[in-house]
Amino acid sequence: MNKQSISPKSGLMPAGPTGPAGAKQLPEPLVDFHVHLFPDRLFDAIRRQFVTDYGWSILHPLYWRESVAYLRDRGVGPIVYSNYAHRKDIARGLNDWNLKILGELPDIYCFASFHPDDKDGLAMAADLLDHPRILGFKLQLLVQRFSPDDEDSFLSMSWSQQRKSVSFFMSALDRWETSLWA
Repeated sequence: MNKQSISPKSGLMPAGPTGPAGAKQLPEPLVDFHVHLFPDRLFDAIRRQFVTDYGWSILHPLYWRESVAYLRDRGVGPIVYSNYAHRKDIARGLNDWNLKILGELPDIYCFASFHPDDKDGLAMAADLLDHPRILGFKLQLLVQRFSPDDEDSFLSMSWSQQRKSVSFFMSALDRWETSLWA
């Protein structure tokens, strides 16, 4: 797909309130609410693991800066991204990276990393929510391998509600994935 085919600035959509076949014209700027950004080395490891574990390849294997540029070239303004700690004790490092990214780009927002097995997870989360562009936390049930009805999940959801933030659960349950919790 070339970038002009999906860009509201491409001139391919007629001016005015409607586009092709009566469709509404895309708003400007676009907001992409579901972007995955990771440090480059971690992204390489994730990509290899997805192929090994699930036979999945990543459609656009772009590092984080390339991903942001790709979206910007296609008319996306604000970006809401997330990442997740695939095992305990790495959420803090990911969140340090998240804070660095938020410091570099003014119109980017984040669902930060949280792992229910981290000893200092709730204290870390409390500190992170003081940042105005951290919206909440991403929990990737398939990769983090915990159940949504786990006691620690309820603790983090209850705590997020008290702080008026969001716990973003990502789940693509299929028959082969349900064996994780059986």
